[in-house]
Amino acid sequence: MCFDSGIGGLTTLAVARRELPREDFIYFADTAHTPYGGRPSEEVLALTRACIGRLQPWGLKALLLACNAATSAAAAGLRSELAIPVLGLEPAVKPALAAVSGAVVVLGTELTVREEKFHNLLHALPGRERVRSLACPGLVELIEEDIRHAAIEPYLRKLLAPHEAEMSALVLGCTHYIFLRPLLRNLWPQLPIFDGNAGVSRHLSHVLAAQGQLKQTGQGRVLWMCSELNEQAQQRFAAKCQELINGKWQMANGKLF
Repeated sequence: MCFDSGIGGLTTLAVARRELPREDFIYFADTAHTPYGGRPSEEVLALTRACIGRLQPWGLKALLLACNAATSAAAAGLRSELAIPVLGLEPAVKPALAAVSGAVVVLGTELTVREEKFHNLLHALPGRERVRSLACPGLVELIEEDIRHAAIEPYLRKLLAPHEAEMSALVLGCTHYIFLRPLLRNLWPQLPIFDGNAGVSRHLSHVLAAQGQLKQTGQGRVLWMCSELNEQAQQRFAAKCQELINGKWQMANGKLF
């Protein structure tokens, strides 16, 4: 199962499906409560727990929290409650620091950049004094409305203007922000951009292989689900996901979803 508050986790799902092309996925989004990034961590834990509870009868092999905010708030609690592996995302600060010698700017939701999990990550890294963590309130809402929303470019220019002279790399600490890679590359073409999707997808593959649960046959299917119970809302969500999955926007490596 791949879980997010909205469409951001589709970026994780795309990478996970390339890593595990024979696996079946349930993509579940808490569209009734998106976004998570501005909510208290206790509320995000409760919301995530409720959503996962609805899918327990499906016989899940693993849970992939394709949401940095949900990982920060809920991963530890869910690991103590569930009998299946719970994997989560963290901002790819370590590879960014290793790749450049200048400042690394991390873009994240308010919840992600304030949580203890993120600060513990930084504390363990050499070069952490080069990290600039920026909360991006309202950005997920713009992306949920339209990944090409006209307000996104001026938002990013204003947010990053004070750091342009020193920033050597960008870390996208929210899966929604990965939709903005093409725009970010146009605005700052020489800037390397990092996210955690490839790492967590490889980890998922290793976990399933270690448990002897890696599928060897099949084409891999996806079931789209959201937390809204209305059938029309479910259909609209599935259509939106399929449109984005089959759309024109490109991943960092040039491949389409």
